[in-house]
Amino acid sequence: MGIAEKRPDLLVSLQGAKALQYRQEIALLLQGKLPAGWQWVASSKEAVVAVTSAEPRIFYKEFLARSPFEKIKSLVRGSRCQRARRHADLLREAGLASPAVLGWGRGRKNEFFLTAAFSGVGFFDFLQDHFSGPLSGERLLRKRRLVQEAGILIGRLHCQGISHGDLRQNNLLVREQEKGFTFCFVDNERNRSWRQVPLKEIITNLVQFSICSGHLLTRSDLLRLFNAYQQAYPRFHGKARQQLLGEVISRSRQRVLYYNLKERLDRAARLEGEQGTGRYHRQSILGGQLESGCDLKQWFGQGSFCKDDTHIQVKRLSCPAGVVVAKKFLGRGIFSHLKVWLRRERPPRLWQMSHLFMALEIPIARPLGYLLAGRGPWRRQSYFFSAYAAGKQDLHSLATERPDIFATVDEQGLFFRIAFYLARLHNNGYCHGDTKWANIMVEEKGADLLFIDLDGAGPVKSSLGRGIVKDVSRFVVDMVEHEVPAAMIQQFIKEYSNMRVLDRQLVQKKITPHIKKALVRHGRRDHDVQGLWSV
Repeated sequence: MGIAEKRPDLLVSLQGAKALQYRQEIALLLQGKLPAGWQWVASSKEAVVAVTSAEPRIFYKEFLARSPFEKIKSLVRGSRCQRARRHADLLREAGLASPAVLGWGRGRKNEFFLTAAFSGVGFFDFLQDHFSGPLSGERLLRKRRLVQEAGILIGRLHCQGISHGDLRQNNLLVREQEKGFTFCFVDNERNRSWRQVPLKEIITNLVQFSICSGHLLTRSDLLRLFNAYQQAYPRFHGKARQQLLGEVISRSRQRVLYYNLKERLDRAARLEGEQGTGRYHRQSILGGQLESGCDLKQWFGQGSFCKDDTHIQVKRLSCPAGVVVAKKFLGRGIFSHLKVWLRRERPPRLWQMSHLFMALEIPIARPLGYLLAGRGPWRRQSYFFSAYAAGKQDLHSLATERPDIFATVDEQGLFFRIAFYLARLHNNGYCHGDTKWANIMVEEKGADLLFIDLDGAGPVKSSLGRGIVKDVSRFVVDMVEHEVPAAMIQQFIKEYSNMRVLDRQLVQKKITPHIKKALVRHGRRDHDVQGLWSV
């Protein structure tokens, strides 16, 4: 809330007959004091907002200086208060609702204005209150109507040559009526008027409005919003329309993912002490061990080996609360020291990628924490801790022990779900890095799965980049080596391609050379990879 950044101010001028009725209250608000019958409203650090508690509801907004150059910029563009008033008038002239300005003025430091309240709530808050969870047929129809009318409204905004400065969902207020919905634009000081709204501004507005956490707006909802927008503002056709839609959905998806990931990472506690530095979740087995004073390095020494090689050791660690899987990364040589100096060690990256997979709702072993042992640039050891996949076995071992498993796998739709999760990961611009069957944990009946070993996970630059092709081809290599029927392999590629809206033949063409190379490395030169696609 901007009230934390506000400094006391004195009233200098006040204009507007309605505003004169609130002169004493405005003087107190400028001083940072809350008058009787008023309450503070949460806002950005750039403003102070208050509202009357009783009817008629009146909003007070004071504009705080964002930088030392605020006054200089106002000489050219007008102050933020002046722009807000001007753009509110512009919206109303265009037939678009905006809160009526009742008065304005200034103190010695800041400007302010008063507006009449609109008896509605922010679009996102309205969605959350009315359309969370499973929807009945009647509520689904209401939601669709709301989304369509919002799309038409944004189209009308752009049709009038106006771009909104911050079209986040809660900057569009909503009120439901018997025959539909009424809307009102707020936070208008950064609006701009154009002869024709530039494409960049259109994309920005549509992306801002499409960002919605909690799956409140599905892909179908966004398509419905966009189609309604196109009806009101039929500027884009054919390929240009498809490119605009693809750009908006891609950018909004990335922003939602960023916010979800940030929220997850911020929940973790910091680990600072003699053991080293790191992060961990308090409500976990690892958190309990740390709170009880456990030495993590000593605990690791007591575990049983799952893997032991030159650079990585993996152990199962037991305690009264349960079992944890721990990876120990052994730094060797100058390159490991460079990673420490450049802060590119593997556990923090693995920690971030694990939470990204969880934000995408891709099943993995839950990350519990990590430790960068010791201090200074010469440390050599680091640890990563995750939940133990109880009752699961890696798909490679299970298929080796039970060659007849594929009938069960087909019944449970395991390959379909793997295609679904890979498509979701790749559609969001990331890859797993090593999708061999040994890194996919499943139940014996194939009803549940987890992806493990995310060390190679990371972002990709194109829709069929090297990391993505490697993910798909590496999984298919194991399908070939375990003699999965060709029809099931084809079905896997078909489902993956459909979920990504890609041409199946293009996907097959991209992965075929990688499959051939992998089979040659594994001593399977006799296999006809091209024949997989012609069966």
